[in-house]
Amino acid sequence: MSSHASVVYHTRPPRMRLRAVAALAVWLIALAVPSAAFAHGAVDPEASDDLATITHLPTGIHARIVDGDLRVWMSVRPSMTVIVLDYQGGRFLRFDARGVQVNQNSPMYYLNLTPQIAPSIKLTPQMAPDWHRVSGGHSDVWHDGRLAALSQTLQAPGARVLGRWTLPLLVDGRREAISGVLRHRPRPTLAWWWPLAAALLILPALLRLRDRALERRICRPIAAVTILAAATEAVGAGLHGRPGVTGWLVAIMVTELAVLGWSALRLLRGKDGPLSLGLIAIVAGYRGLVGVAVLWRGYVLLAIPALVGRASVAVCLAGAVSLAVVAVWTLDLERRPRQRRASA
Repeated sequence: MSSHASVVYHTRPPRMRLRAVAALAVWLIALAVPSAAFAHGAVDPEASDDLATITHLPTGIHARIVDGDLRVWMSVRPSMTVIVLDYQGGRFLRFDARGVQVNQNSPMYYLNLTPQIAPSIKLTPQMAPDWHRVSGGHSDVWHDGRLAALSQTLQAPGARVLGRWTLPLLVDGRREAISGVLRHRPRPTLAWWWPLAAALLILPALLRLRDRALERRICRPIAAVTILAAATEAVGAGLHGRPGVTGWLVAIMVTELAVLGWSALRLLRGKDGPLSLGLIAIVAGYRGLVGVAVLWRGYVLLAIPALVGRASVAVCLAGAVSLAVVAVWTLDLERRPRQRRASA
């Protein structure tokens, strides 16, 4: 009798386990969709090759660059009237005592819609503004292509500073501007992919041994390290402000941490069957795929150091692949005795 044949599992039936794993996957996808549509424009990235920084702000205005070089967040004193001008010099956003309004006769209004749509008529700066209220507060965030435009120009090889950008404003009727610098960072080394490569090379040899005891000795530490990496990456993504922490990102983070914590308790109790490994693999795989850009982008946009973020994603990808394959293989081992008994 082979060594794996004597292993006895005290777990839920396979059908219930599969339903639990599928429910978790659907829940994570459902949570991820609203976060992709947060604010105006593109999906929230976790890494970027370029980073825009602000060097000058008019008095009474606070601003931050969000998601590397994609968006601008701006807050204005209630006593001031500040108008953000669009790409053509027309009026786009107005901040005043009543709150924030957007001009629907500005091309930038349509470019900031999700998804983007084309206006039905040609819009020009000379058209009278069509102001619509955005909020009663005094801050807003919008996608602004002027931040990243310098990255599309011809640059000297190895350039770290791509140039200066400017966002024109009207502050109480006066011409002002927010200005800053766009910086570039080279892509990280390919060595960050070695954990995934090692997993893909070692897994076939491990499974061919068909030694369940050896497999458990190897998978338990892999599962523990993967839980730690996935939890670290979840916290880094969930607590990264855009410019503040958003509810959907916190909801995703809490869901991931809850599943990882429950799986960790099962491992401590010796329950390292397909359910535990499958749940860890799903969360780690989700976190690794969402954050995979940190392995080839220069700047890491997370609430954790870049080195920690890259290491966490690399471990998540390798751990997810390893644990998922072992979970499926173990589930197949459990199914075979039942099939033999049913056929007998």
